[in-house]
Amino acid sequence: MKKIITKLSLTILVLMFSGCFGEQSQTKTSNNNTTGLKDDDIINFEKKRISLTTSLDMKNIKIFLKQKVEVDGWNAYVLSLQLKSDEREFETKDILFSDGKAITTELYDPKTSRSYKEKIEIKLPQSVYDDSHIIAGNKDAKHKVVLFSDPLCPFCIEYVPEVISFVKNNPTKIALYYFHFPLVNIHPSAMILSQAMIKLHLDNKIDNMEIKTYQAKFENSFDPRETNPKIVLNAFNKALNSKLSLDDINQKVVLDILKKDMKVASDSLVSGTPTVFINGKIDKTRNAYKKLK
Repeated sequence: MKKIITKLSLTILVLMFSGCFGEQSQTKTSNNNTTGLKDDDIINFEKKRISLTTSLDMKNIKIFLKQKVEVDGWNAYVLSLQLKSDEREFETKDILFSDGKAITTELYDPKTSRSYKEKIEIKLPQSVYDDSHIIAGNKDAKHKVVLFSDPLCPFCIEYVPEVISFVKNNPTKIALYYFHFPLVNIHPSAMILSQAMIKLHLDNKIDNMEIKTYQAKFENSFDPRETNPKIVLNAFNKALNSKLSLDDINQKVVLDILKKDMKVASDSLVSGTPTVFINGKIDKTRNAYKKLK
């Protein structure tokens, strides 16, 4: 279990560069940059940067998204990277900026001091709306809300139950899709909780499981940096009145779902929790769901 946490911690750290959709580019890119640098120059820069700043091996790299930013002549390049650590291979995303003459890993708006990475626009693909991810509302509801969350995120603990309750009171208006995004670099124990939640969701034997999990006050049972899976799972079982074993939450089907959720998060440029999308577009206010009609 510690190996799983370590692997995903590494992925999260690299994911801090952000991500893009893996199936296809959302904006077409050309091989030539009329102002100077070509796409190959962007790729070669990234290869060298990764080799100089990490111990990871680059297995593959390509540009999935090229998008203009609100600075004359500058573009954002979202790169898909296939990397290899000592333990495994994994895919993640990174973002670079270029004006055709220079390349930078960050570009800030001088008025707001915010990164232009936050302004890259991503629209969720239809494939995200899988019925298995619905935790509240009807699948045929007028609006689709996608929530990426972590059961130990302090803000999520208050926010998620409110969203679920709202949607349950408006089932024909909203369908709520939940994706696990445990921030293991901050609190590794969230990984165990996410796996346990997935297993109980599959079993479908406990009503209001997600709300009960977020209201369990796990901070009274273990430190969020706890890496002993038994301690975390025991607290979960006590709070949910369940009897899950480590074998239960480490079943291949559970780990595959978690891996897929993390991939969707990466492809959606999710780097923190809670992150909310409404009808395919990110809602940075996190409160627009209340105004849906």
